[in-house]
Amino acid sequence: MHGLTVTVQLPEDERAFYEAVRRRAMDNIAALDGPPGQRKIHILAEIGKLRRLCCHPALIDPKTPLESAKLASFLELTDELLRNATGAGVQPVPRPSRKGARSARCTRRALSVHRR
Repeated sequence: MHGLTVTVQLPEDERAFYEAVRRRAMDNIAALDGPPGQRKIHILAEIGKLRRLCCHPALIDPKTPLESAKLASFLELTDELLRNATGAGVQPVPRPSRKGARSARCTRRALSVHRR
């Protein structure tokens, strides 16, 4: 089985949002007080938040108007796979929590590519 790694550059607005959340996470971590085990849990929670943000900004702020560069790249790739009928499999990706046509479209494409 072969893999494909796609590097996605965030647009400026998505990058600025990520940086603001990252700085807030660093401030939250710096303000932590308590036993080391409890600190580690909070640090892991902040890292998890940043990872979700990389998947889609709406996973952190459901009201954000920002789109996900990662999701857009994934949709372009699945379109290409479908056009070329490569028979490639696609691993499931986390869907944004907000309901909408984009996330449903992403799921349909991922499933149809996976079934080939």
